[in-house]
Amino acid sequence: MPGATPNTFWKCRLRESLRDRLKQSGATALWIQGWQVAGYWQAVREARAAGVPVWLRGESNDLAPVAWWKRPLKRLQLGWLFSRVDQFLYIGTANKRLYLRHGVPESRLHPAPYAVDNERFRQQADQIRNQKSEIRKAWNILKMRFAFCSVASLSPKNAQWIWWQPQGF
Repeated sequence: MPGATPNTFWKCRLRESLRDRLKQSGATALWIQGWQVAGYWQAVREARAAGVPVWLRGESNDLAPVAWWKRPLKRLQLGWLFSRVDQFLYIGTANKRLYLRHGVPESRLHPAPYAVDNERFRQQADQIRNQKSEIRKAWNILKMRFAFCSVASLSPKNAQWIWWQPQGF
């Protein structure tokens, strides 16, 4: 992956036991947001040891091809993790398929799509609609130039996509 930092999986780890905190707090569930760092895997292990159910909401999907030689290892790793998760919150159909293909029963899957406040965006668009010329001038966008705005995660791995401008328009 371009721009990825090597060994990022190990950079986020639990440095102390979480199980006592979970027990003392009276937690009724632990929600983890994926499995991309060691800390999430550790948290699952700690929650299970504390008797606290684990809920998982990840963004991975089944759309990207996986090399044949990686499939058994991935199935083994995710099988370990998924067997310790009680409930899965899926963000869309490809995310749900990933869980199903790894043996997660439908009864443990719950929809949790992204929420967008469309009315808020419509109201804001209405408020600035008459300021189009001023906005273009402030951003140095020529009057006849095509322009669009993309809202995305502002992280180093996504940063290269932020200021792309189509050529030839």
